[in-house]
Amino acid sequence: MADAHSKKEKLLAQRQKLDAEIKAIEAKERSQKRKDDTRRKIILGGLVMKAATSEPNILTWLKTLASGESVSGKDRDLLNLWFEEHASQSATQAPDADASSEAGQGAATGAEHSPPDGGAG
Repeated sequence: MADAHSKKEKLLAQRQKLDAEIKAIEAKERSQKRKDDTRRKIILGGLVMKAATSEPNILTWLKTLASGESVSGKDRDLLNLWFEEHASQSATQAPDADASSEAGQGAATGAEHSPPDGGAG
C-alpha cells in the first residue's frame, strides 16, 4: 500500500510540473500574440500615416474617424496635433480640383466611415 501511495505522490508531482509547463507555454503564446498584434498596428499605422500625408482624402477620412466617440479626448487631441501638422503637406501635394473630380474623388460620398477608396471598411 505504501508503494501505491508513493507512486501516486510521484505522479501528482509530475502532473503539477506538467501543468506549470503548460501554463508557461500558454502565457508565452499569449505574450507573443500581443506583441505580433502591436507590431501589426504599428506597421499599419505607419502605412496609413504615410498615405495620409500625400492623399487629402485619406487625411479627411482619418479626421472623421478620429472625431468619433470611440476615440478618447486625450487621444483626439494628440491626433489633431498630427492632423494640423500634416494637413498643409497633404494640401500642397494634392492634385488640383479638376484632376481629382475627373478621377471620381472630388465629391464627398456621405459615407462617414467609408475608406477613401470607397471599399469596405
